[in-house]
This record gives sequence, structure tokens and C-alpha cells, in this order.
Amino acid sequence: MILLDSDLPAKVIHLFQTVRREKLHYALARLIKVLSVCTECKQGLVEAGAVQIHPTASTINPLSRTQAAASTEVDNANMSTLPSHIRLARNLSVRRSALTSLLSSSHDSLVLEALWGLRNMSDQAFHLTDTNELLRLLVPLLSSSVEHIAICTAGCLCNLSCGVQALCACMRRFLSREEVTEPVCAALRNVTHRNSRTDTALRQIQSAGALGDIVGLLNADSDPSQLPLVKAVVGLVRNLGLDRDCRCELQKLGATGRLILILKRADGVFEEATRRRGSIVSSSSELSYIEGVRLEDLLELTMVALKSMAMHSPGRSEVIQATSVISLIVRYLYDQSEYLQLASVSLLGEIAVTSDGARAIEEQGAVARITELVQSSNSAVATYSATVLHRIAQSKPVDYQRRLSQELRQSLFDGGVVTGHEAGLSRSTPSGETNPPLPLPRHAVETPLLQLPDVPRDPLPNGHAHDTFHRDSVDGHRFNLLPAKFKRDLRLSTRADGEGQTYTDSVFVEGREAPQLI
Repeated sequence: MILLDSDLPAKVIHLFQTVRREKLHYALARLIKVLSVCTECKQGLVEAGAVQIHPTASTINPLSRTQAAASTEVDNANMSTLPSHIRLARNLSVRRSALTSLLSSSHDSLVLEALWGLRNMSDQAFHLTDTNELLRLLVPLLSSSVEHIAICTAGCLCNLSCGVQALCACMRRFLSREEVTEPVCAALRNVTHRNSRTDTALRQIQSAGALGDIVGLLNADSDPSQLPLVKAVVGLVRNLGLDRDCRCELQKLGATGRLILILKRADGVFEEATRRRGSIVSSSSELSYIEGVRLEDLLELTMVALKSMAMHSPGRSEVIQATSVISLIVRYLYDQSEYLQLASVSLLGEIAVTSDGARAIEEQGAVARITELVQSSNSAVATYSATVLHRIAQSKPVDYQRRLSQELRQSLFDGGVVTGHEAGLSRSTPSGETNPPLPLPRHAVETPLLQLPDVPRDPLPNGHAHDTFHRDSVDGHRFNLLPAKFKRDLRLSTRADGEGQTYTDSVFVEGREAPQLI
């Protein structure tokens, strides 16, 4: 705070912009590296211009170091004779960025010190500056022959999220180095999620042949120290699995089987941590963290990734046939965390698409618990639960389906998900049977009823500093899990899987399936 009060960040940047001496720049870069660890100093440095490249900087004719130093001394000597407004304009015209100007240095040590500081500040630079020019300088450095330069560059790009092809090439070069692959996978995860150019990024990853390398990093036997890498890769696979072409290729490469192994191991570690936590009087949840990764987050993210892979028939079959996996997923329906409940029931909803999956869920005794979750205060959990029950009922006799339909209508009505009119509890069919028809789509002028979490389409999430890579939310998944109201019209559609198999007509809401009331 004392340094901030003395306006040190602005003074450091001023020295960078006015003096062209490499030894001084090296000392200042090391100072910035230390100062940028503090959040307040980091913000001050970025606002002072430590990262931003000004457009006028690229228009300055390149000079040799000797000529530049001589020119600076002459300019400083003549500036005192100029009027104040001309001096101000002259200063602005020659103003250069601080650390970014060092990236083109011929000295690796100077480049490395600059990259350390840039990596620390890159999360704030994402918010406060135009980093287009910085990205153009960073991406080529991924191919540097100096390993530490490539590592620091990957750390910067993890926060700034760009350069897909260069990131894939860097990952391939340093595939055995966790300090490189973790930030690279985190950067690829960011650029393939909640981004208007997600499709382009997916195609670039696929064309670069990086899917095999990514699947290879899904190692269930990793040391606990590698959990941050595992989490980043699982999140990336989840995003890739939302694309049909990538999903098919990932399935052929064995991604589903590796995710299942990771889920089993994470479940075992989580159960052990839960038992240890239960034997301690303290309510601290520190036992749930390993190397900065929260086990609940890893479990949730892995089930979400399996859900995206289960959208492909072979992936769905592999999950159904895997030993004890269905019972493991069902167990998290009873967890106190709504996030784990939702991840579990949404995965079961994908598994229940086929009769084999529905039968496997029923054999685990999950119907009673899923029926309870229909009345959950979490509207997303309630809707997915109703979807699972509806799919299980498809193979049942008509009388069972009608009885279940009435129970679902009553539960959704009691939970406030649908109105009494929409539930149609007192209506009858023309034949006199108490089996009301499906709710019809409402007009646009009326208040919509239902909304399910949609495929993420928002801009990229905010960047994170290197020390917060593993504390982010699960790829933005939670932001769509708890909608306050269901607000979209219902419409009827037919579901087809990746192989063109068509299933029973279902209700879709904004592209996502909702429960169909029989």
C-alpha cells in the first residue's frame, strides 16, 4: 500500500518509456515481476501502461540501440525549449509500452523476465487493455527453443485465450511437461467455451491432430500433483464433446473409457475425504482439496464431460456397460450438493435415452429418489428428473405411463414449474379418459413457462491469474444450472442421436430436452 501511495507503478512505467537502457530495463522488469504478485499493484501497473501497446508505437522507425539512446538524449535536451502543449504531444507520440517492448529483445533473459511479469498481469490486462498487439507478439514465442520462454508464454495465453494452432503445437512439443500442458489445455478450454468463434477453434484443434494428445493426457493414474492438469483436460474434453465430429473422434480414441476411470478414482478419493472429514469436529472443507483442486468440482465436471460423450451412441453404451458406473452416478443423487445432483441427473437423462439405459437406472433403485427430486426447489433438477422418469416410462404399459403422467403433472404443479391450467389436472380426453394431452406451445405474447440450461453462447469467461487456474468454476457450467424461472416456450420435436437413430417425440426448450407429459 505504501508503494501504491507513492505512485510507484506509474514511475516505473515512466522510466521504461523514457530511458532506453537494457540494464535498467532488466532491473525494472524484475521489479515489475515482484510487484505484479499483488493485485492492487498489478492493476496499477496495467493502468499505467505496463502491457498495452499503443498504435503510435508501431509507426516509430526502428533504430539501433546506439542511435536510439543518442536520439533520446538529444530529444530530452531540446524538450525544455518547447512550449508545454508541444512537449505533451511529443511525449504522447513516442510513448511506448513497457514489458511488451522487451519481447523482441535478442537477450533471452530479458524476454523471460518480461514474460514473467506479463503472465502475472495478463488476467488484469484482459479487462483493462487492448491486447491484440500483445497476442501477435506472444503467439510466435510458443515455438521458442527456450523451454521457460514457451512455458511463460503459455501461461499468458491461458488468461488471454488465443492462438489455437500455436497452442496445439506447443502442447505437442512439451507433452511430458505438466507446467506447459496445464496452461495450454486451460487456454484451449477457455477458447472453446462460451465464445462466438468456438466452431473455428474446434476445427483448428481437430485439424491440428491434437485430439489424440488431449486424450492421452486423461490419465486416471496421475499423481495427485497432476490433478490441476486432469481437471483442465476434462473441461476441454467436455467442450470438445459438444461437437458431433469431435465427439465421434474422441470416442474412437478412448476418451469415454478414460473419463470413466477418472470418475471412479475421483469418487474413491472423495469418499475417503468425506469419511476423514466426518471424523473431525471442524467443519473445514480443506480435506476436499488436493493441489488446489476441489474434488466436488472434479466429480461434477467429469460427469458433465461424460454427458457430452454419452450423446454419441457408442459412448452411451460404454457408460451403461461399465461396471458399477450407473450405481456410482445414482449415489450422487443423494448428495447434499445441488451441483452434483444436477450433474448426476442430467447424465442419467442422457443414459435413459435407450431402453437399456433406462432399465439399468431402474435396476439401481434410482426411480424413488428421482421421483423425490421432481419436487426439488432447483427447477433444473426438477425438470431433468421428470425427463428421466418419462424416458423410463416409455417401456412400461400404457396404464403405468398414464399414472406416471398424472404424478409428474401434480409434482410440477406443486413445485411451481407449471400452472394449474398447463398441468390440466382436471381435464379429460374426448373419450372420457383422464389422460390430458401434452401442453401445447404458448403464444409469444404470453408468459413462457419453461427454460432449460442452453448450450453456452456467452463471451469467453474472465481470465485468471496463474495462481487461480484451479479455483475457477467448472467451465461456466454452474452459471447455467440454476435458472430462476423457466422462461421459454415449449415445442415438440423428434430426437435423433449421432447415428441417425430416431427416438420418441420429446419436448424441447431452446434446443434442450424438457420432460414430456404423457
